[in-house]
This record gives sequence, structure tokens and C-alpha cells, in this order.
Amino acid sequence: MSLETMNFDVLVLSDDDPLEPPPPARIGEVRRWFRWFGISCEPTTFGLACRATRSELVSMFGESIEFGREVAIPAELGGLVSQITVAPPPTMLSDRWRGV
Repeated sequence: MSLETMNFDVLVLSDDDPLEPPPPARIGEVRRWFRWFGISCEPTTFGLACRATRSELVSMFGESIEFGREVAIPAELGGLVSQITVAPPPTMLSDRWRGV
């Protein structure tokens, strides 16, 4: 079991205008879905910023999880979420800025 912590962003769909933030009720609904799996998520202007172990993500999404990649949206979140992306680890970001 991997205890590596991974951050991921969940883009929640807005009502009509993709440039408008999603409704708070929709963000809450998606947050409750992740909470059911024991995943910690905080609301943002675009949806949710979440944190989980690699093992939790694999068991929830049922696929290989890679940094910087989108994961398939579960059917239960269809119509609520437009994208779920696993963020690169901070070391990858800092290396990129340093030109490594």
C-alpha cells in the first residue's frame, strides 16, 4: 500500500457560462462524494483542491495514477465535473522553475 500523498484538482461545472464559478451547492455535492471515500477536499473558486494517497486514488478511480495527468471522471460525477487532474509534486514544479 502506497502512502505517497498526491494533490489533485477537480473542476466543477458551472451552470451556463464556463467563465463563471460553479454554484456552491454543486461544489458541496461533489465534495460529499469525495468525503464518502475519505478524501480531504477544500472548496476553491473553480471546484475543489483535494489530497489523497496514491492507493486511495487508484482504488477510487480504478486506474494507474500519474502526476500531471487527468483521470477518468467517475459516472457518479458525470454532469457535475469537467476535469480531474493530479497535480505534479512540489519538487517537480521547483525543478521546472530552476531549469533542471
